[in-house]
Amino acid sequence: MITGFKRSKSNTYPSCTLLKIDGVRTKEDTKFYHGKRVAYVYKAKREVKNSKYRVLWGKVRRAHGNSGMVRAKFQKNMPPRAFGAPCRIMLSKTVVALALLEEVAAFQAPVVRARQVQKFSEGYID
Repeated sequence: MITGFKRSKSNTYPSCTLLKIDGVRTKEDTKFYHGKRVAYVYKAKREVKNSKYRVLWGKVRRAHGNSGMVRAKFQKNMPPRAFGAPCRIMLSKTVVALALLEEVAAFQAPVVRARQVQKFSEGYID
């Protein structure tokens, strides 16, 4: 859930959005979500590319406090009407990227292929 902008008593920082993730209660629990992509999907009035739905993409940057809140940076600043709205966190790697890696690795030796797939599933690629 989008809770608002990072702020102090008198300043707001619209480029940094605070998120509350269900089931996350401690600072240590947030480490799993660092670097994960976040999507805020909303419905607009005008149709663009045959769809009234739009998406703002962002990324979880770090924890905020000790109670499980996280800071996220979106490509464009979050509009205030989004406060209190749900957002989606992408937890898994894309199936397309994994299939592409499998296809390329099929032409290599089996040991190299297994090592590349393992590295991809752990989150990094050579």
